[in-house]
Amino acid sequence: MLELQKQMDKGKLTSSELVLRSLERMEKLDGRLRAILAVNPEAAEIAAALDEERLKSGPRSLMHGVPVIIKDSVATKDKMPTTGGTVPLESFFSSKDSFLVGKLRQAGAVILAKSNLHELSYGYATLSTLGGQTLNPYATDRQPGGSSGGTAVAVATEMGVAGIGEDTAGSIRVPAAFNSLVGIRPTVGLVSRTGLIPISPSRDTAGPITRTVSDAAIMLDAIAGYDPEDSITASCVKKIPESYTAFLKPDGLQGARIGVVRELFGDDSDGSAAVNQVINAAIEKMKTLGAEVVDPVEVPRLTEIVDREKYVFEGQAEWQPAFNEFLGWAGDSAPIKSFRELAESGKVGAHVIKMVTDALGAAPPQEDIDYLKTLTFAQRLAETGIHQVMAEHNLDALVYPAVKEPPALIGETQTGAIATGLGARARFPSIVVPAGFTDDGFPVGIELLARAYEEPRLIELGYSFEQGTQYRKPPEVD
Repeated sequence: MLELQKQMDKGKLTSSELVLRSLERMEKLDGRLRAILAVNPEAAEIAAALDEERLKSGPRSLMHGVPVIIKDSVATKDKMPTTGGTVPLESFFSSKDSFLVGKLRQAGAVILAKSNLHELSYGYATLSTLGGQTLNPYATDRQPGGSSGGTAVAVATEMGVAGIGEDTAGSIRVPAAFNSLVGIRPTVGLVSRTGLIPISPSRDTAGPITRTVSDAAIMLDAIAGYDPEDSITASCVKKIPESYTAFLKPDGLQGARIGVVRELFGDDSDGSAAVNQVINAAIEKMKTLGAEVVDPVEVPRLTEIVDREKYVFEGQAEWQPAFNEFLGWAGDSAPIKSFRELAESGKVGAHVIKMVTDALGAAPPQEDIDYLKTLTFAQRLAETGIHQVMAEHNLDALVYPAVKEPPALIGETQTGAIATGLGARARFPSIVVPAGFTDDGFPVGIELLARAYEEPRLIELGYSFEQGTQYRKPPEVD
């Protein structure tokens, strides 16, 4: 975006031209890749107005005139529905923006399109009843990751300059890894969830999916901040820097101490050997860029923290009440009035109906003992475990593969290979940066995890690694 803004300031490029380029890419590629659910019919008009505004008064921010792809679990008040990829919400045209989309508009972004997702954001394949199966542009017989896979594919193939995803258990980081992109899962509390179709308020957060770390930092500037309607964001007050772009430091890895969490690597079977090879090479590269690597480090009771048999997924108890609260926010524009109506509609995709039905039958959160145990113990174990290992070794971040194996074939299951659960359980921030490719040409993403509100340090580390490696390559889908 920095270079785009320079070109627009010099009159060598316009927002209208950027929007046209993006729409041409959609027309050329999306029939095959199925990343987009809806296009904003007013995008060209909005871009033209922003071009005129730039000439008269200058840009609002570094996002002025930039076309952005929004995951279709994030409400927008324009002429695009907000569907979650599911038929019961097919006719939902929100009367208002989600808080973060409102902030993007204020920053001058063009809300260009809504992207496909794994239906209701509950899964990693990016398969929905409304959008079908999104394909990975690096290997179209493979999954793009999810649940924000449509956003990732659109950004990777230049259907938009940048995108918004949502992450409950890995839904930003997995598709970023599988599409050679940068993804930031912010600290829960940094970015408002008002107007997002929820699963688990304990874990849900939204964040950028971009082609570069600098673009992710610019987007984070635009969307971070306190929202009175999402009380958890009160914790971010006085913890947001003047600009995250101040931390785009090429030497950010110099003297940094990085701990390698070997327990989150695959065991060299089922394709994980190829990913391990790429990640190990990336860690060696971090050393040459000035990092001090502690290998391995152990997060206390890590296996227990991520064990869903011992500690349940918080969303199982939280989903129904959170969804009902979202419908209350949506008001009369919502085509359904309750989670029960969704579950009993007979129109939810077969691949997610069991999770919906289980959530419908779950006890209220305040009465669910397993859920309360998770909140009381598992989240605390994750938070204190990360704090402890980082304190003992004086670490700036933990590192591991975002996903232990290459992208699964269409129709197969990826879930057991996801390594993003530690950060999600702790509600701490992490960044995924391209780490290279397997010998078969599959992208691999490396994840860096830090403590709450340490996004600035993660941006320093991620930017330094990105600039020192330049591993990202665009997909050859033209």
